[in-house]
Amino acid sequence: MAAQWALITGANSGIGEAFARALAARGWSLLLTARDEGRLADLAGALTRTYPGQTFAYVSADLADPTASRRLTEWAARTAGFVEFLVNNAGFGSFGPFYELPTDREVEMVRVNVEALTELTHRFLPPMIERGRGTVLLVGSVAGFQPVPYMATYAATKTYVERLGLALWYELRRRGVRVYVLAPGYTATRFHERARMSRRPPFRTPVATPESVVAECLRQIERRPDRCLIVPGWTNRLMYRLVRWVPLSLVVRTAGAMYRPR
Repeated sequence: MAAQWALITGANSGIGEAFARALAARGWSLLLTARDEGRLADLAGALTRTYPGQTFAYVSADLADPTASRRLTEWAARTAGFVEFLVNNAGFGSFGPFYELPTDREVEMVRVNVEALTELTHRFLPPMIERGRGTVLLVGSVAGFQPVPYMATYAATKTYVERLGLALWYELRRRGVRVYVLAPGYTATRFHERARMSRRPPFRTPVATPESVVAECLRQIERRPDRCLIVPGWTNRLMYRLVRWVPLSLVVRTAGAMYRPR
């Protein structure tokens, strides 16, 4: 039986690493990519020792590089042939007043969170459509449900991810290709450290682990394959519903009060 291949971006830690471990346990061979080659090598080695009958390949890539998505697609074709499961997980955020944040960093965020995600999705979809099977998972965030002052660019990029995913879900729903958007809430990863946020979530928001987020995501895909948006955690699902009923001006004011730097 031919191997089933999944490609995971941002695979060296957090939600990406949790997806790698969970999919490996389900029998998938994996293509792993992130910027930190050392951590990728450690992960691939650990998975190979645990699942010797599967293949775990990796390559270092910085998706802020405009050529990275094309080169990653070519590497995947050489290594695996057909990629049946694309996990578009790579991304990062920033925290603080928009006008005080480094311009280059904000532009780089759009490049990784929006442009690279779009390009990779666009490049990997045609073989899936041709074969009439495949899965694309776009990792968004509850931050994308509304504007978030002091995380303005990040929240805007995640709104894009949600809207792109929902549109593609509709376009491809009868072509055998499934598209999902995972929108986790506050999760214990390196994201907040990189964004220079406080480790303490606002208003004692429940903190999920990457493993619990991924487990719920895969469980929902298996149980409700026709549902595009996956929001782990009841508090996050409640917030998703509330922001659609509350006036936008109040939503923005509330988010601003929650995330104002202290």
